[in-house]
Amino acid sequence: MSLKGLPQNYERGGVSDREPNSNGWKREPKSVCLRLELASGEIFVLAYQHFVAAHLVRTTDSESLRISFSSHDVSIEGTRLRELVLALNDLSVASIEESPPRYRATLGGSAITAIRVTPVE
Repeated sequence: MSLKGLPQNYERGGVSDREPNSNGWKREPKSVCLRLELASGEIFVLAYQHFVAAHLVRTTDSESLRISFSSHDVSIEGTRLRELVLALNDLSVASIEESPPRYRATLGGSAITAIRVTPVE
């Protein structure tokens, strides 16, 4: 099947991939993988079957979330990450991406300011 004929704003699962996400992450029930999109343009897709643990640490200014997979460790910095952790609890996070700076000051939602992915040795 060729994808050449698809329009630029092609939608998958009812959500446009071109739409900005002010929270920096997307919920999708029954996700089998977690897609991580870094500001550098790198994309990682990690299978939930290799998910080990998640740990949220809060300070007065920001929050830090560590997500461990059998092959990679993911560190996420941001604000209001509790809802993201709760969604990880039932493996319903489809993707996480760094929030564009213009969305980081938005009230009411989380903001992902940095994502780092490192292989487990």
